[in-house]
Amino acid sequence: MCPNAAAPRVIVVGAGPAGLATALRLERRFQESGEVVVLERATVAASWRARYAELRLNTTRSTSGLPGRRIPRSAGRWPSLDDYVDFLQSTAISLRTPPRTGVTALRVLREPVRGWTVETDAGELVAPNVVIATGNDGSPRMPDWPDRASYEGEVRHVADLGRLADLAGRRVVVVGAGNSGIDIAGHLARMNADVTIAMRTPPTILPREHLGIPLQALAVATRRLPLRARDMMASTTARMTTGDLERFGVPRSKVGVYTRFAATGVTVAIDSGFVQALRDGRARVVPAAVGWAPQGVQVADGTLVEADVVILATGFRCGLETLVAHLGVLDARGRPHAPLPGPPASAPGLFFAGFRPAVEGTLRRHAADARHIAARVISL
Repeated sequence: MCPNAAAPRVIVVGAGPAGLATALRLERRFQESGEVVVLERATVAASWRARYAELRLNTTRSTSGLPGRRIPRSAGRWPSLDDYVDFLQSTAISLRTPPRTGVTALRVLREPVRGWTVETDAGELVAPNVVIATGNDGSPRMPDWPDRASYEGEVRHVADLGRLADLAGRRVVVVGAGNSGIDIAGHLARMNADVTIAMRTPPTILPREHLGIPLQALAVATRRLPLRARDMMASTTARMTTGDLERFGVPRSKVGVYTRFAATGVTVAIDSGFVQALRDGRARVVPAAVGWAPQGVQVADGTLVEADVVILATGFRCGLETLVAHLGVLDARGRPHAPLPGPPASAPGLFFAGFRPAVEGTLRRHAADARHIAARVISL
């Protein structure tokens, strides 16, 4: 800490978009250097930097910014990964107190007099308020199939995938047909990879835009309608844009998009070329993967699907157990208890930013979380 810095009023754990959005709002309330401390175990936007290089945001530039910060117009309607990471990095540099990178928060403890203690690998910090902003993608979810060591090819999780272009021309099995799996398969098909998706639950697949209109804008405009009405609109849009894919192995989901999301948190899959690749025979769908084999993966119908590379698009856990589970603020799935972003009644001064996913886009919710937190932090 700088010699003349004030004591921390708020400790923010995580320097991704949720953490940076919260820090921007908090610096409007607490204006001395050192009052808002952001901790990041790696580097700013670390989880975004690890995504595949070909990724583009599924939310528009205008709805993906941060409080008082807009993504530059040069990024276009759908910013690339590089553009978005550059935006987050420039935002971090602009903070009055830049994030402390390379510092891992290990455990958050209740401090009877001073509020909260955050134990880190670089020592302890104490503040009246703590904001956990490590996000929904804290810990990759790995399948528990037996005989992992038997598979002779490469295994990569979407959490650390690198350049998809490096997989051009290879046999790739993508395990999981959620948003990431469908997007990755579309990119790989354009690169002449031999692409197979192992699908357990059929997704609802939609394009980013239809007739020049971003579908995100329609989702935002209708967000207060009943679930059933929104389900019907999404289903109609899917029929108009992607058509019937059942003969290609993708049956129509029996559960509406918004009903499914409310129950499971699983959102729509945005198409970046997968649907056309499926129709052209450049990609195929097989049943859910259930186990490993030396040459590939076994799927539910007993078939062996050979693969040079298996990409696990199997999702994430929040990974908050070590940090805060002892405080009784997590549910059975390891997610912070609602209502979010807090604070919980049993833990005043503790907040969770960036844990409210939405079909219409999670990034646009970070600003709302930040406003809520900045208005409710304890000021001593």
